[in-house]
Amino acid sequence: MNFTFIRNVKDISKVNFKVFTIPVVAALKKLGVKAYTTGRNDLLIEGKKISGNAEHVHKNRVLHHGTLLFNNHLEALKGALKVDLSKFEDKAVQSNRSEVTNIANYLPTPISVEEFTRFIFDEICRTYSDFQVYRPTVEDIAAIEKLAIEKYQTWDWIFGYSPRYLFINNIETANGEISISSLVEKDRISEAEFSGEIQEEFAQKLAEALVGCRHDFQEITSALSQNDMDNLPSELIENLF
Repeated sequence: MNFTFIRNVKDISKVNFKVFTIPVVAALKKLGVKAYTTGRNDLLIEGKKISGNAEHVHKNRVLHHGTLLFNNHLEALKGALKVDLSKFEDKAVQSNRSEVTNIANYLPTPISVEEFTRFIFDEICRTYSDFQVYRPTVEDIAAIEKLAIEKYQTWDWIFGYSPRYLFINNIETANGEISISSLVEKDRISEAEFSGEIQEEFAQKLAEALVGCRHDFQEITSALSQNDMDNLPSELIENLF
């Protein structure tokens, strides 16, 4: 379950994660679930994470977003989050990696995710006496879909808005090891370098073909084809990502 708080505030310095997570903890307590905050950006039950939170501040407006793990396939979740971070170097804020659990496992009385969502919503509404329920109009939905298509579903927003990072990889070939290094800015390769058991002239040509490409399999394979390098070993192409 996802939840979001959007609030205008007079003093941004007084805003912290607990302002928005404490009401959620209180609601869980009424269900018989003993959740608590750690002072970071998550909620736990018996030391296991059930919620991650993030905030975005713009001028005097705060958007706080959080998740609640209700009844997930945890093994699938862990598999989806397995990333070889040794291949990437960046300055992005790293997630707090923790053991996770499902809220449903701690409910004294089983309920569905729909019942759980309704209960949390009603409890949060009771916390804020001046709440109002707003249901998007047909015009609202049309404007939202237009914005999604024109902005939020575009490559430039999804990938181009990402922080600058350095992608590093090493592959073993029949002739020996080749090291790959690509500097990616706004999801386009701005610098590329190949070293190891690869001819210098060919390495330079390959690097030049990659510069300006999106860090995307289809675009890179297209660029290689245009530069008469579409016959490269598949293991080399696959390890450019």
